[in-house]
Amino acid sequence: MVGSFGIFKNDIWNLNMDFIDKYFISPILMRESYNIYNTIVYAIIAIVALYLLSQYFQRRGIKMLDNDMFNSAIPYAITGGVIRAIVDLVDSGKRVDGIYSLYQYSFWNVTPGIYLVMASLFIFIYYLEFRYNLKKLTSVIGYSLLAFHIFLVLPNIHNLAGFLAIVMAYIPAVLLSNTGLQFYAYFGQGLDGGSTFIGIELVGKYAEKHVLSGLIGDNLSYLVFYVLKLALVFVIDRYYQRVGLNDDDRRIILSVAAILGLGIGTRNMLRIVMDV
Repeated sequence: MVGSFGIFKNDIWNLNMDFIDKYFISPILMRESYNIYNTIVYAIIAIVALYLLSQYFQRRGIKMLDNDMFNSAIPYAITGGVIRAIVDLVDSGKRVDGIYSLYQYSFWNVTPGIYLVMASLFIFIYYLEFRYNLKKLTSVIGYSLLAFHIFLVLPNIHNLAGFLAIVMAYIPAVLLSNTGLQFYAYFGQGLDGGSTFIGIELVGKYAEKHVLSGLIGDNLSYLVFYVLKLALVFVIDRYYQRVGLNDDDRRIILSVAAILGLGIGTRNMLRIVMDV
């Protein structure tokens, strides 16, 4: 009986490891698309992490994603997207010289690793700023990192069509927003949706790797996907009370929508611009 139970445990262990390898490890190592399992798990981890952080900051008198914290987070979100695009550039073989050699493909500079790194860096620096009253420390470091990585992108610009995503993001953001938070939420999601539409349907050399986005875009169109992303922000922004949310919920959701959109949209746009 003991021997049989040991074999059974080994079988279960091997089955679990095969599942983890197939749906979590291999997609990263093999540059594969997302699947329903890692999409759900990453989403749950993000929600739990956001909740735990909000509790942690609340106990220390810091309001989660208030205007100051949100504005300080913006350069880190964009920098994550820029670094991810530079990794794509290096991984394509177009630039492997000099400082670009530091951006070889690895867990820590692709999704989800790069965003874990940038989020951890932001939280650590923001805590130092709050703890020691170091005014603007987080923003200064964040925009310095962003400027440095944009400098690495500039010599590799080849396809200006990618910048149309900025226009597709900016116009609805200006028309629909009254505050900075609203602007960045519309702009971020517009940048993500717009760059996806341009890359897949106009440029024609890219494919959607996210499960829900692909489901919508492949069955309808990626222009519809772009409009739906903006519509979702609009509903949360204007009708949040009708869906059982309070103003704090609305602020946090719009902040997350802005940060995710800026990161992913920047990467998408720069891939088109650098033709990788």
